[in-house]
Amino acid sequence: MAAQTGRTVQDWVNLLISNGASMVSIPIDTLGDIGLDYPETAMTAFVDAIKGVLVGKPDFSLTFGGPVDNTATTGSHVILSAANGVMTARSFDVQIGIQHAWTAGEPQFGISAVVASNSGIMITQYKIAGAKFTAKMSMIAGSALAPAWGTAAEAVPA
Repeated sequence: MAAQTGRTVQDWVNLLISNGASMVSIPIDTLGDIGLDYPETAMTAFVDAIKGVLVGKPDFSLTFGGPVDNTATTGSHVILSAANGVMTARSFDVQIGIQHAWTAGEPQFGISAVVASNSGIMITQYKIAGAKFTAKMSMIAGSALAPAWGTAAEAVPA
């Protein structure tokens, strides 16, 4: 189906995380705020007509959760428990399908990790309560790249 415009519902939001060989869809039922946070430093001088700021380096983390799934190589538990606390760059992609499953040309936010420069995300929290998990991904310190909005799918780390 071709890319659409308009509004959508959460049924068409998909989270993918690399497992080292491919991008794996992680079933989720909660997803935190998506985007980058830039710290602001007030830089207004006495002679400026209006207050202003400069921005610093962006910060990124994303919390998410869903059902526990232990399917070999693709289950949320298999992927997240193995990745938790491991400082190996991983790719991720949040794909937002507009009125249908995501296709190229529709909004997505993510990063294609680069192993050589250790740029990408890592899983910094993974917990299970009953049949549900909660997890958090954060940028690896020293990453040369930051996640970004786009319209093309992210890839497995190069």
